[in-house]
Amino acid sequence: MDELSKLEQIIAGINETEGLTARKKAVLIKFASEVNKDTIRFDLEFILRNPRQISDESGLRVLFLDSRHEQEQTNKIVERLPAVLSCSLKRTSSIYEFLDLRHGQEHTNRIVETLPTILG
Repeated sequence: MDELSKLEQIIAGINETEGLTARKKAVLIKFASEVNKDTIRFDLEFILRNPRQISDESGLRVLFLDSRHEQEQTNKIVERLPAVLSCSLKRTSSIYEFLDLRHGQEHTNRIVETLPTILG
């Protein structure tokens, strides 16, 4: 099954889910489309387990983390701390800036990868 078919399945699963408002479903579909467009990074189970953490800006937060870490490490950070998807992007970048000043970018990235709760 190709990646587009997998993405379509994720979106169909979101649409079929009861108990979510139309707006929240739209937000989840937007997130699934943004982060899964090249390869499936976050599956339907992850998305439906964390609807409160996923907002309109969650895709941007993933892109920010991608700019700092390899994609695999970003995925691990998000899976270990889904709350990072709902944190203010300004707050997240401020935490990185503060840690960069104290430890340098490479060491900061290792700190966050080891202890993602520092972002929460």
